[in-house]
Order: sequence, then C-alpha cells, then structure tokens
Amino acid sequence: MRGAARRAALKNPALARTCARFDDSTGDGTEGGDAMVQATRITLCLPAHRIEELSGQNRDLERPRDRLVKCHFPQLLTPVGIGPDSAVTLLITMEDNPERLGSEASFAAL
Repeated sequence: MRGAARRAALKNPALARTCARFDDSTGDGTEGGDAMVQATRITLCLPAHRIEELSGQNRDLERPRDRLVKCHFPQLLTPVGIGPDSAVTLLITMEDNPERLGSEASFAAL
C-alpha cells in the first residue's frame, strides 16, 4: 500500500501524529520528491503540530478539572451518562445562571 493510501486509513489522532512528522524533505520514499508532494507535506505539518499541542493542553486541563469535580461534586458523576465534561458544563451554568435550575424540568432542558 502506498504512503497516501496508508495515511487515508488512519484515524484522526494517528493522522495528526504522522503529518506532524512531515518536513520539507523529498517525502517518505514512496511518493517521489516533486514540488506538489513537498508543498502538501509542508502544508499539513503546521496544523498537525497545532493539533498535537492543543491535544496535550486539553489532557493537562482534564486532570485538575476531573479532580475538582470528584472532590466537590461527586454526586454529578454517579448518574449514567454524566461525565466530567458534562458535570463541569452544568457547574458553570449553575454559577452563571442559578435561576435557570429552579426545577427538574429546567435542569433537564439544559
């Protein structure tokens, strides 16, 4: 399978890692060194680096956020389908708009 076909089969995280390893060299040996291939690889490399950087920052934010929710509002994590992301969203909404959570129906509407 050629390089481009292998990359087409990759899931997004693996594709971003692969593209982040691109440089302005002549390619990976399977596609030749023409200018179009080089331009494509260079163009894919920068956003792939940014995706990896943002993914790392997101992982760094998840740990303290999860710890805060588990420590202060563990009851939000017990219902089925409510994870740390949803719990934090609910807490932010409660803080800014406590009147929106006056009943179970208004809570469900969120």
